[in-house]
Amino acid sequence: MHLTFEGEGTAEEAQLRDVQQIAGEYFEIGDRPAHGVYARNIRGLTLDNIRIETATPDLCPAVILDNVADAAISGLTTQGNPDGPSVLRCINTTDTLITAPRLLTPAAVYLAVEGERIADITLDGGDISGKPGK
Repeated sequence: MHLTFEGEGTAEEAQLRDVQQIAGEYFEIGDRPAHGVYARNIRGLTLDNIRIETATPDLCPAVILDNVADAAISGLTTQGNPDGPSVLRCINTTDTLITAPRLLTPAAVYLAVEGERIADITLDGGDISGKPGK
């Protein structure tokens, strides 16, 4: 799957942690802290061969896992942003395997982990150098 989003996420949006807990539709949660996938309160998440890009630079992470357990992410291709906090953020996430990630452009941080309930997150293989044309 190849997803292209508008972009233009701000530094303020990238720092957002207090996201509305209940909403009837995704657009009702207001500002989203991720420009691609924001997954919260999930057990058994699988993302396989997903490419996430933005039309314009975005400071928000491409993927946020918030209170996720037993996740498998394989073949995730994303853009980085050296001014953003991270490409992937795990908050209170456990038992997660990230294999063969690919970073298309440089980022200051690929994976950021936060929270008191962080355990067993494995990043295996791939190319997160962010070097174009590699």
